[in-house]
Amino acid sequence: MRDPTFPLDLERMIFELAALTRPRSVLNLLLVAWRVNIWVEPHLYRTLVIGPSPVFGLPRCSVEIFNRIVRTKSPSFLRNSVRNLMIWGVTANQAKTIISACGGIQNLKILAASDQLPLSTLSAFDTMPLRHLYGDLACLFDAFSVPFHHPMFTQITHLELTDTLDGEDGSTHWTGLSYLPNLTHLALSREVESLQVFADILAAYKSLAALLHLPHFPPATHTISDNLANDPRFVIMELPHRTTDWQNGILSGNDYWARAEHFIAMRRAGKMDRERHVSYFA
Repeated sequence: MRDPTFPLDLERMIFELAALTRPRSVLNLLLVAWRVNIWVEPHLYRTLVIGPSPVFGLPRCSVEIFNRIVRTKSPSFLRNSVRNLMIWGVTANQAKTIISACGGIQNLKILAASDQLPLSTLSAFDTMPLRHLYGDLACLFDAFSVPFHHPMFTQITHLELTDTLDGEDGSTHWTGLSYLPNLTHLALSREVESLQVFADILAAYKSLAALLHLPHFPPATHTISDNLANDPRFVIMELPHRTTDWQNGILSGNDYWARAEHFIAMRRAGKMDRERHVSYFA
């Protein structure tokens, strides 16, 4: 009697689902069989965290390991495999090399590099299908010439900025958001002197579905204008575990964007008191 076996297409679906939902299991799955190795190896690189130490739940890839991958894989392999990328604790030139090798990124989180990325890095974004971007654009590029007009921004729907947008310089900075035709979700995660910048952004960009303030410390008491208090799109959210939240969004879709959307829907339905109209804690 033959041993029971699954059809190959079902077997492949099972292993790929396991790789997608449990990224740290991919290294073990690679050893199951040669055919499984072929199926799941691209998932090993689907979400890369490149930095000096690991992030819980995701395989760590150092700059040295990444450079070795670039040397041993075809250019199309990383372009077709890497979809989510977090870079931190690297130099600008290292970041440029990493980004240039991964042309299929949809979700990019860049924590502070040691210096600004050279503008030549922009060419790596020309055809990148980027949807979610998290980072300090003033550190990535010149603080007064963030290239919002570049094609890299045209497909972005979700943008988290850690730049300072308060004051005169800030006001000229955020006006460049008009170049982002598909932007629906915007988060600002720097402390602000006043919440007026949020009221100004909401007034200028009616197409925004959500505008979040993500202070690093418990939110200070600010005077909130009636227009801002009554706009259901504005949410203040304390987010102590940002990297974990980014990971949760990738694996399950349950990130702060999703929670803010639920909160906004509750506000629109009149199911929350006024006191909670502008504050929500994750």
